[in-house]
Amino acid sequence: ANLVTRVLRNVSKERRTVINKLLNYQENTAGSIMTTEFLVLLDSLSADEAIKQIRSVGKSKETIYTLFIMDSKRNLVGTLDLDDLIFANGDTKLNTIMNRDYVTVQVNTDQEEVANLIKRYDLNAIAVLNNESRLIGIITVDDIVDVIEQEATEDVAILSHVAPLEDSYLETSNLQMAKKCVPWIVVLLILGTFSSMVLSIFQDKLALVPVLAAFIPVLMDTGGNTGGQTIALMIRGLATKEFTPKDFWKILKKEALSAIIISTCIAIFAFIWFTIEQYTGIVSLGDL
Repeated sequence: ANLVTRVLRNVSKERRTVINKLLNYQENTAGSIMTTEFLVLLDSLSADEAIKQIRSVGKSKETIYTLFIMDSKRNLVGTLDLDDLIFANGDTKLNTIMNRDYVTVQVNTDQEEVANLIKRYDLNAIAVLNNESRLIGIITVDDIVDVIEQEATEDVAILSHVAPLEDSYLETSNLQMAKKCVPWIVVLLILGTFSSMVLSIFQDKLALVPVLAAFIPVLMDTGGNTGGQTIALMIRGLATKEFTPKDFWKILKKEALSAIIISTCIAIFAFIWFTIEQYTGIVSLGDL
């Protein structure tokens, strides 16, 4: 709040209005990352008139590579790429060369969804509309690069069982770092007790054949590696919107079938490999 107050105190009245407007939107939404410095052209302008207007005001705008076209009622009716405008005849009206099949987002659209749309449609900029479907801002591809980095960092943190950091690694205090790590470690510790339960059930068998204990670390590491692979695939799929939580049963079936195939292959290989270890003396079965 103090930072906002200092900023608002030192900017012009027009800039203060824009800042107050942006501050009303929720964090990590299109409204919070959009810019209001965009170029709007009327659909009734000719190509030469549009280029003249771009030359007069375009330098102060966020981008001129994607132009937003409005009708006389200030409704967004299309977009136009700068190269299409340059190569058009001078007397050609914008409403004849503009793209009417354009993509927009709402002010409350999640920033990750905005990034996916820009990536999917290979856009330089995307229009942000309010609840009345009025154009109030744009998001450019260079703004989305920061969003992609932020979302990727969060995905890596989740993959590593660490809560995402608000600040950079060096700027995060030791206490904050511990708060991010301890809850995950506690959860994993609790889940790890199930391994102890399994070992407790088979402790009589381990007492009869002590050499089996030598293979426990191998089995646990293999299980951890397999689980890590699955987690990586699932988090990546969710991040790229390849599937959603609604596909739970389909994914469960797919993973179950994959697990059967993988476990069969690993079991066969493990049997052959442990047999080789036995006959080469790497592992001794002792007296059975």
